[in-house]
Amino acid sequence: QYLKSNNISSIHLSEECITKESLNKLKQENFLIRVYTVNELNRVLELKKWGVDAIFTDNHTLLSNPQILRYK
Repeated sequence: QYLKSNNISSIHLSEECITKESLNKLKQENFLIRVYTVNELNRVLELKKWGVDAIFTDNHTLLSNPQILRYK
């Protein structure tokens, strides 16, 4: 309720604390979910399958990875 009443539309979560269940609950409330700091390809792909809206990374090589670029 606090988030909605303060017009918060997105939530940034650490990749260490996000679960599929917590993501689903937040997405049901129409929040945009952005996850930080994801540096492993397999974790990026997993989070994208789960439906996160954005991922922050320190690993710039992930940005040109074909597996990530073609994933929608």
